[in-house]
Amino acid sequence: MPIDPQIESAIRTSVERSKQIDSLADKLIAWIKAINSGNEDINDPDAASRHLELIYEETTIDDKDDE
Repeated sequence: MPIDPQIESAIRTSVERSKQIDSLADKLIAWIKAINSGNEDINDPDAASRHLELIYEETTIDDKDDE
């Protein structure tokens, strides 16, 4: 099942508004598409760990917002 275009747009908008790099949205969308197509098992902790590590590597945090 393909991902709903509104979901994909929401992910891209959220990533942009959070001042993250575009490849973070690409990775999130690819993971969702893989789960939807059955190529990834959402209940597989090893697969989830691999994907989360890739996502964490792409995510930046600006501590200035917390001040």
